[in-house]
Amino acid sequence: MGIFFGEITYLIYEQFLDLDPYPSIADVFFFLFYPMIIIYLIRNIKFFSPNTHIAKKISIGIIPVTITTIYLAITLSNELSFDFYYGMVFISATSLALGIAVYAASIFRGGILGTSWLILVIGILVIVGGDTWYYYIELFEGYTLSHPVNLFWYGGYILILYSLYKHKSSL
Repeated sequence: MGIFFGEITYLIYEQFLDLDPYPSIADVFFFLFYPMIIIYLIRNIKFFSPNTHIAKKISIGIIPVTITTIYLAITLSNELSFDFYYGMVFISATSLALGIAVYAASIFRGGILGTSWLILVIGILVIVGGDTWYYYIELFEGYTLSHPVNLFWYGGYILILYSLYKHKSSL
C-alpha cells in the first residue's frame, strides 16, 4: 500500500505540480515498505524457527554491512551532502531486509516453501540493486521518470508479489 501511495504522490509532484519529488512525502510512503517487509520476515522466522542462534543473527548483519559499505565506497568521493545521508538510510534499510530474507530463505531451503522464499530473496535483491543505483544517480541529479532504474523496482515488486502468491498457494 505504501508503494502505491508513494508512486501516486511522486507522479502528482512530478507531472501535475511540476515540483521536484525528491525528497518529498512520497519517500515516506516508499520507506514504509522496508519496515513492513522486515516485520513480515521476522514474524515468519519466529514462527518457523523460534530458536535463532547468535551466529545466525550475526550472519544476518553481514549482508547489510557489506552493501552499505559498498555504497559508501562508491559515493564517498562525492561531497557528503543531504542526498548522501538520505541515500544511506534507504540503502541500509533495504539491505537489512535482504539480509533477513536470505536467512529466512535458508530456513525454508529444500522444503515446500523453499522456491517461494528464493523468489522473495531475488525480488528484494533486485530492489536493493534499484535503490543503490537510484541513490547513486540522485547524487548527480541524473534521475528521470524514464530512467531504467525503474525497471528494477517494478521487477522486484512483481517478484515479491509472485513469491507471496506462490507461498500462499503452496500451503
